Amino acid sequence: MRGTVLPIARDTSIKPFSGALFFDIDGTLLDHDWAEERAAELFFGKHRDILKAQTASEFYNQWRDASSQYMEQFLRGSITFAEQRTRRCREVIGRTVSDREAEAIFGDYLEAYEANWRMFEDVSDVLNNLAGRGAQMGVISNGSAEQQTSKLRRMGLIQYFDPIVISESVGVSKPDRSIFETAAGRMGRNAGDCIHVGDSLEGDVAGALAAGMRAIWVNRSGKQLENERKIAAPQAKDLNAVLPILDSMG
Repeated sequence: MRGTVLPIARDTSIKPFSGALFFDIDGTLLDHDWAEERAAELFFGKHRDILKAQTASEFYNQWRDASSQYMEQFLRGSITFAEQRTRRCREVIGRTVSDREAEAIFGDYLEAYEANWRMFEDVSDVLNNLAGRGAQMGVISNGSAEQQTSKLRRMGLIQYFDPIVISESVGVSKPDRSIFETAAGRMGRNAGDCIHVGDSLEGDVAGALAAGMRAIWVNRSGKQLENERKIAAPQAKDLNAVLPILDSMG
């Protein structure tokens, strides 16, 4: 789903917002889970004869596990972004494949994944609201710089954000506090002046708090915390719910 690029004009008739905001991408702005699930379904239908899984749901679970495992290795710097793709393929395929064949097979998944990129329905209105109030907004995201920037461009959101800080480009990933400190510095702000909005308790909330930022946890799935775990950040069910929280945070 391609977002509509709208001009950003400050609306002086509404309450201004002078704070500095950073947003995560996947799970916060872009519905990554939906795109991944649709792509996995199409991928299974095309390649089921060579896959270990017998059903689409079994394959999806295997694919998510492999994605998590090898993306974590990429974020730690143990493997390249291209290597995590081929290793994900090898993990779910029931026979030996060369790097070249794995790359070609992964290309089918990637094409379907990109075709299903879409932003959550609340994103455009909320960003327009904040931009109209004069908010300074940036992005802090883990992943490939090219792919994450492409997501923002495809959704028509890239014009809202400066800086756009991606882990691959700075050599460190969330939740390491240094990526948040780097982002704040590029915005010309102290970390204490910034609020980070994201869906991951560890990557977004804990990382931002460790860097001295404030944070808002976007809990779109309604996840329940285990053992009555306490978090030092307000919780929002979606981006619309973020707006009153921001107003209360000042």
